[in-house]
Amino acid sequence: MVQPVIAAGKLLAATLMSAALSVPATAWSQDDKLAAAEALLEATRVEAMMNQMYAQMPQMLAGLLPTGPNAPPPEDLQALMEKTMGFIDERIGYAALKPEYVTLYADTYTEEDMVALTEFMESPLGQRFLDASPDLMARTSTLVQQRMSEAMPELLEFVQSEVNALQQEQ
Repeated sequence: MVQPVIAAGKLLAATLMSAALSVPATAWSQDDKLAAAEALLEATRVEAMMNQMYAQMPQMLAGLLPTGPNAPPPEDLQALMEKTMGFIDERIGYAALKPEYVTLYADTYTEEDMVALTEFMESPLGQRFLDASPDLMARTSTLVQQRMSEAMPELLEFVQSEVNALQQEQ
C-alpha cells in the first residue's frame, strides 16, 4: 500500500515540476522585477516626495485664478480649486503614475540593482541620505541660482558676441 502512494507522490511531484518548468522564466522574473521596482519606490519615499510637491500646487494655482472686482465669489473659487486639484490628482497624482513609475524603474535597473538599492535606502545610512536630500537639494539650488545671477552679465555678453559672429559670417 505504501509503494503506490510513494509512486503517486513521485508522479505528482514530477508533473508539478514539469509544469513549473514549462512556465516561461520571464513570467516569474518580470513579476519579481516589478515587485523590486515597487519596493524601491517605497524605500526612496517617492510617494511622500510627490505629496510634498502636490501640497504646493494650490498656492501655484491660486496665481492663475481671477482676482479683482469681477472675480467670482471666494466660495466659487474654492470649489474650482478643489475640482482642479481633483483633476490634477487623477492625472498626475501618485496613484495615477505609480504603475508607470514601476515600469520606468524596472526598465532602468536590473532586479539585482533594485534589491541592492532598496536594501541601502532602508539602511541607517540610506535613511540619513533620504532625510538630508531635500535640504541638500535646496542648498544646491540656491548655489546654482547665485552662481547664475553672478554669471548672467558675462553670459549675456558671451551670447551677444557669438550672435554677432554668426551674423558676420552670413
